[in-house]
Amino acid sequence: MLSLSRYKRRMFRKTAWRTMVSDAVSFHQDQALNTTIFLLKSFGPTAFLLREDRGGRNFKVCLGDPNSCTCLEFTKEQEPCKHMCWTPSQPVMDQEAGSVCRKVIQAQDVCPICQEELLEKKQPVSYCRFGCGNNVHISCMKVWVDHQRLSDREETVKCREDFSSLKLLQEQVNNAAKLFTAAERERPDRHLGVLCQSCRVCPVTGKCFKCTVCSDFYLCEDCSKKGCHPHHPFASRTKRREKWHLVAEEHSDEPKGATSQPENDRVRSGSWLLDEGQQCRICLQDFSLGQRIRSLPCHHKKKKKKKNESIF
Repeated sequence: MLSLSRYKRRMFRKTAWRTMVSDAVSFHQDQALNTTIFLLKSFGPTAFLLREDRGGRNFKVCLGDPNSCTCLEFTKEQEPCKHMCWTPSQPVMDQEAGSVCRKVIQAQDVCPICQEELLEKKQPVSYCRFGCGNNVHISCMKVWVDHQRLSDREETVKCREDFSSLKLLQEQVNNAAKLFTAAERERPDRHLGVLCQSCRVCPVTGKCFKCTVCSDFYLCEDCSKKGCHPHHPFASRTKRREKWHLVAEEHSDEPKGATSQPENDRVRSGSWLLDEGQQCRICLQDFSLGQRIRSLPCHHKKKKKKKNESIF
């Protein structure tokens, strides 16, 4: 016979006990094992705010009698969903009293201090533990602390509210420094491993130019200004982590859309001289593939006459 206390628990329980797991719950358990779910916030030992890595919605899960979840599967089936199967039944033990969970970094989220995109810059981050939960670059937070000039007696770093302890931030700064390789600690305007193909300086420092046609052909800024390798367009960047940008065509003496053509050379396939409307400025005839050309002092092109041939 059941004891009186067990009888009362069974009588007053809102959902009946089960001896077998249903197919739906078994399927949701498998889903939980193959899904990355982030714990955004704990509302107590049995209530959590969750988010899946591929979804933009948050789900609030409560474990108890009865269980509940704000996801569509639970609303339709009224069976324990993958969020319930995944959710830990114990509270987060390493979370400080009164602290909040770190927010998941989304695409285009920026550091509130330097305004750089977090996922684009890929620098180590900390987060506001007792306020908003937002992510901040550790290096930026160190600059902020140095600006505040905290005394040895002050133990808490503040933004709008308490951010974290000063000791914890100092530990993060020390550990974050170990993440960087020797190359990453170099000045960002030193293009490591890049050799200027003209003056042979290595590495190129400052603005670096890369040929968009020839593989691994680089020039320093001085050699680029001298007009080395003029027959192909270039892209440039100032820091080694930046994206390459095509060099502005306005800086070239050639018409827009043109690629330079060496003096006393032949018209090659893809040359701008073969474009519709391009012609010799003396005989007004179109250029043809393989034809020899010559540059005039005014930078216009003219056909190079053959022996015993006059262009007048």
